Amino acid sequence: MKEFRPKWLLLGLIGIGVLILILMTVFGFFISEEKAVKKATSMAKQEFEREDISINHELEDISLYLPERMEILSNEANNLLLQEDEQKYILFYNTFEKPTNDTFYTSAKQADDILHIESFENEERFGYIRVLSIEEDMFELQVGVGGVKMTTETTKRAMEDDARNMMKIVRSIGFKASNE
Repeated sequence: MKEFRPKWLLLGLIGIGVLILILMTVFGFFISEEKAVKKATSMAKQEFEREDISINHELEDISLYLPERMEILSNEANNLLLQEDEQKYILFYNTFEKPTNDTFYTSAKQADDILHIESFENEERFGYIRVLSIEEDMFELQVGVGGVKMTTETTKRAMEDDARNMMKIVRSIGFKASNE
């Protein structure tokens, strides 16, 4: 009968533990707050600079793009309540504001507990991203372009994708003429 050697068992368990930590790091389980915000900002800026975004929803006042799994829960005056899986989003739009307007950005800068705020601008539009810290690993993410802003609560791991989708949505908004 072979002799039991706990040293090899211990080394095997340590090896498995190290492998798990490496995999968790590779797949973003230990992403820093700073890195999450930086990636989200980069993604929002990338979508802000995109030229064409296809429209897939027509509402009474606006047309817009929505991701496939996102649904409209309510459509009240200048507000949409959206949901994707269990996550809710609030979209507010002001049909009187031009895409170059910075009113929502100016207002967003007044919030407490701002972790990050950054604006983007070109000749056609003005946009921004703002991240507030709510609690550990929970953040309020807001993006806006001109007279449109969208807000949700997100985590470090989801922040990049949320920023991309949200900027894509606010960038896609087209206002319909009031006499149609």
